[in-house]
Amino acid sequence: MNPYKAFNTCILRTPLFSLEKYQEFLNLFNSIDNNVSSFIDDLVIMEALFLASPEFYQELLKLNKESLQVKDRNKIIFSLYKYLSRASTRCTPFGLFAGFSSGLLSDQTSIIENTGVVNYKRHTRLDMNYLCALASNLSKDEKLKNKLTYHTNNSLYFDGLRFRMVEYRYRNAKREHYIVSFDDTPYFRAIIDKAKVGVCFTECVAELITDDISEEEATEYVYTLIESQVLVSELEPTVTGPDFFDRVLNLINNFEELDDIKNNLKELQFKLSEINKQVLGIPVSRYNEITNFLSEKETKFEKKFLFQCDLLNAAQDFTINKSIAQNILEALTFLNAFTKTYKTNLQNFKEAFFARYETMEIPLLQALDVESGIGYAQSAGQDKGDISPLVAKLHVFGKQTGETEIKWTAFQNLLYKKFLLAFQNKEHVITLCDEDIQEMKPEWSDLPPTIYSMVEVYCKENKENEIYLNSLGGSSAGNLIGRFAHADDKTFDLLKEIADFEAEYYKDKIVAEIVHLPETRTGNVLYRPVVREYEIPYLAQSCVPKNKQIQIDDLYISVRNNKIVLRSKLFNSEIIPRLTNAHNYSFNALPAYQFLCDMQAQDLRTGFYFNWGFLSNQYGFLPRVVYKNIILSKATWNIQVSELKSIIDEKTEEKKFEAWLNWRKIMNIPKLVSLVDGDNELTIDTEHKISVFTLLSLIKKRMSFKLEEFLFSRENSPVQGLEGTYTNQFIFTFYKS
Repeated sequence: MNPYKAFNTCILRTPLFSLEKYQEFLNLFNSIDNNVSSFIDDLVIMEALFLASPEFYQELLKLNKESLQVKDRNKIIFSLYKYLSRASTRCTPFGLFAGFSSGLLSDQTSIIENTGVVNYKRHTRLDMNYLCALASNLSKDEKLKNKLTYHTNNSLYFDGLRFRMVEYRYRNAKREHYIVSFDDTPYFRAIIDKAKVGVCFTECVAELITDDISEEEATEYVYTLIESQVLVSELEPTVTGPDFFDRVLNLINNFEELDDIKNNLKELQFKLSEINKQVLGIPVSRYNEITNFLSEKETKFEKKFLFQCDLLNAAQDFTINKSIAQNILEALTFLNAFTKTYKTNLQNFKEAFFARYETMEIPLLQALDVESGIGYAQSAGQDKGDISPLVAKLHVFGKQTGETEIKWTAFQNLLYKKFLLAFQNKEHVITLCDEDIQEMKPEWSDLPPTIYSMVEVYCKENKENEIYLNSLGGSSAGNLIGRFAHADDKTFDLLKEIADFEAEYYKDKIVAEIVHLPETRTGNVLYRPVVREYEIPYLAQSCVPKNKQIQIDDLYISVRNNKIVLRSKLFNSEIIPRLTNAHNYSFNALPAYQFLCDMQAQDLRTGFYFNWGFLSNQYGFLPRVVYKNIILSKATWNIQVSELKSIIDEKTEEKKFEAWLNWRKIMNIPKLVSLVDGDNELTIDTEHKISVFTLLSLIKKRMSFKLEEFLFSRENSPVQGLEGTYTNQFIFTFYKS
């Protein structure tokens, strides 16, 4: 029996504009013969474009004033189409292009009213790229440096001979991480021990002064430790808790010597708050005021990395029928029966750890050290040498071959038969039912305590709603909503409810939030409120009290009963790490960060979805797959670009478009489709010239591409308003009862 129940709050994501607006954009492209003045006169569009890409904003202005070559002009037009398509059809939050709101589950089915752009609320703040640079400059200010509190770098550990830690350096505005080591000396130990609880500069110096060491020598030594990042200041970036800008301002408020800087930051804070009070569509000059203001200051920045914006849409306090949550749970029961586990980095590590240490408990950082331990993550042929930058050694997987390994399961056998039948009968839809998998039984013991699901909802007149299952699973129900909880109280309340449930579920253990900043700009995605009692800081600063912080050099691991046990020596408790956001942590991750994040899913299945398996790229067309009223997979066209070569090579636009329309008719491709590139999707109107030419410009140098049916229409979305019908994504969250 399915043990999950829904939390009572859900999240709705919608684009900035309606489907009607999308059609209006297409008509404008036609009626003005690609003249962009109508778009430039729309202040909402221009503000959204500026925040997304200041460079493209300038290119668009140039296009309106200058005579450009056709190739350059088309490039800008195609980019404009991509932005406008996204802003009116795609729900993934990005600047002002899409936003979110929170609502409740109820017994009623009703239209969700989105009252339009005039009631949207932006949450614009400074980009973490700028804030980190600002904090770094402040920490070097001679008036401030000697007054700050310093802590020991939380990646520092002792390997038995020397101290080792991760140091970061900037190269082309990117962080590169290096392992560095330090001799074990009485002076070094004295400082790092004292700084573990936080110490001011003068205390560090006083700790070293003896008959043999002068104040000048001690000062120079402490400066060296700060420069080498052994000691980090309280200005080190945070990714949980209050806004980092507010934190910096509150900190320097204590120092009269910094009145000039303080006043500048307060003026900056005021300018941002004034922007956030305005309805959407303010002149870009308001942002340029801030840009010009900051250009006169010491901290350097790139214009494209200065502002970060989230959007609250105008569908606040909506209700959605709880039957949709029940439908999702039915899909979970169905998918659970044939979703398998796969060997992971964590399992490889566990085997390597047990082979070397058996049941011994050793420090985590020692085990992850590529010299004294076994490293992470293992894979065939991986170099175990200590390479700088550190991340260069990660994810070097074994030799790839051109052969495809086919894993033939009972479900794959069933699916193949249904596919062949649909192929023979030229059917557009494959239906799966419970009887198809009656020999396959769901297992519930290896699922997380909380999970989420993201779905698209389509209304059917006098019928049950249809649902497309975007995603289902996750290591925590909070993963998708953590990033937005700072902008909306009800979203924060839901996130806190999820975190509290998980703490109670693991009440004999400690659930701790992973706090790490791999890249300055990544801080925009990682930023979320504090919702857990404990945190594990790693190359970032924690905002919870010191006695609630679990230092990484306090973590020990062992393998017991075929399970990795992560334990805090100080708290004498097993630790359950959590990363409560959707950061793709495995990309260029430091070993300790990836290990802690991977530990979230130890022995758990965290993804439930339909998969075509070996069929996914073998056929030109894959039908829609449905279970009850749930769409598990949209109809898909796998297309070789060589099929379109003659169309792409046509010299005139008229002939090219005519050839496309003929090809599209033969392929039975609908009017609206999505170009799918991994997580990115671009809506294409296959009957509109600019839309089609944008598609052809994107795929002409590829080998193949994928189109997917676009199922929203003006009639079938429950999210509607004065400006029309909006596409939707709902995030439902569930707990194990």
